[in-house]
Amino acid sequence: MKNLWAPWRMKYIHDEHAKKSGCIFCEKLKEDKDKENLILYR
Repeated sequence: MKNLWAPWRMKYIHDEHAKKSGCIFCEKLKEDKDKENLILYR
C-alpha cells in the first residue's frame, strides 16, 4: 500500500477543534435524523 501525500489535509488533521471524542457511528445513531445521516436500518 502506498502512502498518499495530501498537504491540504494537514490543517484538518492537526486541528484540535475538529476532533470529537467517541465514534462517528455511535454519534450518528444517537441522533434522530436517520434520513439525513443515511441510516437505512436500525
